[in-house]
Amino acid sequence: MQQGQGHLLASERWILRLAPALGVATIAASALIMTEQEARWAKVFAGPTDQPGPLVWRVAVKCGSPDRPQTTATDVTLRIASGRDPSVVRNIHTDDEGVAWVSFERPRETATGPLDVTITEGPRLLAQGQVNLTKERWLTGARRVGGWFSGHHEGPIEIRVGVVDAMLLHPYASDIVVVLSEHGRPLSNQTVSVQTDGAEIVGATAVKRVTLITDSEGRTRLSVRPTDLAATLAVDTPQPSASRFVGSLPIRTGGFRVDRRGRDLIISSPVVRDQATIGLLTEQGLVDVRTVKLVASGNQASATVTYSSWPAPPLWAVVSSETELDSSNTLGWPLLDDSTRMDAHPARVVPNLLVLDGWKAVSKRLLHQRHRALYLSSSALFGVATLIAWVMIRSNRRHQQQVSEIGYALELTERPSLAERAPYALIAVLVTTAAIVGLACWAALGFQ
Repeated sequence: MQQGQGHLLASERWILRLAPALGVATIAASALIMTEQEARWAKVFAGPTDQPGPLVWRVAVKCGSPDRPQTTATDVTLRIASGRDPSVVRNIHTDDEGVAWVSFERPRETATGPLDVTITEGPRLLAQGQVNLTKERWLTGARRVGGWFSGHHEGPIEIRVGVVDAMLLHPYASDIVVVLSEHGRPLSNQTVSVQTDGAEIVGATAVKRVTLITDSEGRTRLSVRPTDLAATLAVDTPQPSASRFVGSLPIRTGGFRVDRRGRDLIISSPVVRDQATIGLLTEQGLVDVRTVKLVASGNQASATVTYSSWPAPPLWAVVSSETELDSSNTLGWPLLDDSTRMDAHPARVVPNLLVLDGWKAVSKRLLHQRHRALYLSSSALFGVATLIAWVMIRSNRRHQQQVSEIGYALELTERPSLAERAPYALIAVLVTTAAIVGLACWAALGFQ
């Protein structure tokens, strides 16, 4: 092997050229290719899974830190397996908030067993695990408001007052039902006087007071529209059994109103909004969720949603401006037909519960990848330092031998100073390599 400049062999020169480049390439590959650059995971929110029939789940994709997660629009694949049944596969596109709703039918034969769920984003696993949510646990999150409301009562006649459609949404009119009974028997053909404060009674004209007569079941109905943020309603019966009821009307000042008209649901907003998310809620969970665009009309907005068929009652329309359908502004309007409009019905919201969170598994995978990158980077740097040190030591020894041979040829009595060991270059290389190793360790720890 021929020597080159600086008394280095050609192989040694190639080692000095290639070893640092290979080391840097190894570090870059371990950090950029073999390690995910950010944490990305998925969450699954579900209703009861121990019931046969349609299931509607919410999938949320998160990225970044679990303390301050970020959202992103992406495409993921949801795979659901149950026993020996064929797997259900859904390709999902999440919105800008990283949220998507997915529906599928659960086979009746496996209605009580757990479901094996896997969510992937290309080759990346976002969540994996078993899902098993009982109806009893799901119902623990139920919220019921409106319907029959309480108040102050005086007199022998029992007076019950409630909102047919659960609550009043400012500034829309809603039906109020008044029921009279005495000793458990309905009072038919009974005259009652109804007066409002902070609301108006809607009829041929808007008034504050009206006189009504109960039907054979002791019921009467009127339409009331709130004019203030708070309102009361008073019901009085005449002598000889004078009685009185006064109560606060359940009024909401924000949100959407939903009215059923045949196969259509009319979504109305008292302010201009771009879109709304609406779901059909049954006793077994959500069975249909859609996001619809609203059309502005003046200072309001509305949309019409048509359904080909309706689930069996009882049924609620859960509506919100947020896709998740679980925030405080989510309203669950009862969907009624003519036969049920002489009763008061509460609003109901039962959010889907978190049943699968991929963060724990994803964080473990990322930690393993970063440890692997640290070990691989450290090994590469150690290998580069070893090769460079070997080249320097070998070159230095060969140099000393050549200088010694020159001294013997000249018959010098003292060893030439050029033959002394001169490890300064080696020391500089080792110090630089150690600094690079320390920097790599610091960077790897910073990723954790």
